Amino acid sequence: MQEPLRSEQKEAILRSTGTVVDEAIAFLQGMIRIPTVNPPGEGYPACARYIGEQLHRLGYSVEYINLTPAELAELAPYGAGLPRTNVVGRLPGSHASPVLHFNGHMDVVPVGPGWSTNPFGGEIRNGRIFGRGASDMKGGIAAQVYAIEAIRRAGLHLQGTVEQSGVVDEESTGNRNAGTGLLVERGYITRNHTDYVVITEPLNADNICLGHRGAIWGEITTFGRQSHGSTPERGVNAIELEQPAGHTTQCERRQPLIQHHYGRDERQQRRRPLQRHLRPSFSHGRRPGSSTPRTTRLAGATSQDTTWFLLRIC
Repeated sequence: MQEPLRSEQKEAILRSTGTVVDEAIAFLQGMIRIPTVNPPGEGYPACARYIGEQLHRLGYSVEYINLTPAELAELAPYGAGLPRTNVVGRLPGSHASPVLHFNGHMDVVPVGPGWSTNPFGGEIRNGRIFGRGASDMKGGIAAQVYAIEAIRRAGLHLQGTVEQSGVVDEESTGNRNAGTGLLVERGYITRNHTDYVVITEPLNADNICLGHRGAIWGEITTFGRQSHGSTPERGVNAIELEQPAGHTTQCERRQPLIQHHYGRDERQQRRRPLQRHLRPSFSHGRRPGSSTPRTTRLAGATSQDTTWFLLRIC
């Protein structure tokens, strides 16, 4: 069992942290300036290469993981056929194990209205970096890389192996995906190889959470009866059936997943069940014109601590 850090070692790490801040900021700005909007998944190879080259300069061995055409079709059906590239860097210590794997996603959601700066400019203003992904979560990738670098530059030697991964498609993930899921399926992250995984998502500055909500995508098809717009009473509007379908969806939990919040004082940690949500995202099926639609589909996802859900349509 490893001995805890001594007070002088902690102080050395804190001093070292100040020496890497400028490098971390520049690294983050470079990532922000590579638009990786998902959907559809733009700029992945360029961003993966940028991360990999930085890891290589810091002494990591680097591997790029590309998807085959068949994997693209299966794992990224809404990705417009764009290439997907993940990157993994390994930094061995004095022993091969334990293996500590840091994981972050490089994709960002589309840009909405109201930006006062270039969303892909990485501008610094009043001590803050502005840009899509500065928080979620290119900032996490920069933090995880340079946290390890601060430890090394403080003169401490790693006892095991550190791995860093930058992955795609977190924003459109499902049970299987082209990013972290692919790394698991291909054996880069496994129970026998990987001892710990830290995902640097931007929850709160002083919280560490054990556990995460999953996502299950589903589609509900409602069936009505078509009729002319002048006699709607003769038909059954399939769109109107979507509302009870959504409101009466029942989510059943097999085992509640507890999220642990570790504050600055671990004695203040609290436990709470993860919340569940049904989020219909779009519907389609109505024909142009003045007729009552016969069928329509409601698509969406549950974000919940459950392994299955039950749909009941009234």
